[in-house]
Amino acid sequence: ELCRPGLVRFDGLPTQLSQESRSWDELVAIVPERLHLSQTAHLICAIETSGLGDQVQTRISRVEQLLQQVADNATTGPNVSLICYGPHTFDRAGADELSVLTWAENTDVALSALSRLRYRDAVAIGYARAAQIECVLTEVAARLTDRQGRPALVVVGSRPPFPNRQGADTKVPPCPRGSDWRAALQRLAKHPGSVFG
Repeated sequence: ELCRPGLVRFDGLPTQLSQESRSWDELVAIVPERLHLSQTAHLICAIETSGLGDQVQTRISRVEQLLQQVADNATTGPNVSLICYGPHTFDRAGADELSVLTWAENTDVALSALSRLRYRDAVAIGYARAAQIECVLTEVAARLTDRQGRPALVVVGSRPPFPNRQGADTKVPPCPRGSDWRAALQRLAKHPGSVFG
């Protein structure tokens, strides 16, 4: 793990190192002649589109920068998915702001979708204490397959998720869909090589 420039941490190594009895030739013989390229990445970006217009534009810009950086530095581009979300409305007449803009598309398609998102009006701030991250995680967990690549999920927003039920320790109302962000995160973490940001 590259923690920061100049600091690398190795996880998963045995705490006790043991003596190797095989010869150098035997060790070289077990190394494959060619290493296969790692699996394609699947970059999933969730953007909170509620709040002040400048905040939303900054979030979109950050995701554009990330996608452009990935496109400029990758030999093969990742699959990219974009999801926008906001708070739950708790109003029968209003619709929640959760929209899958792209799913497992190339970087150009994703950048095009982001540029269109830039011209949409910001969603009203709505409920200020939480946003529907729990529904985003549930949606991603339902859609994700191993064929789309190693998942890397980036959430760009400022509010925490809604709980799945009302607790005594919080005044935040529960998700009206009953989505549980912890359960969804556990499902996502089961995909090999998953990373979250």
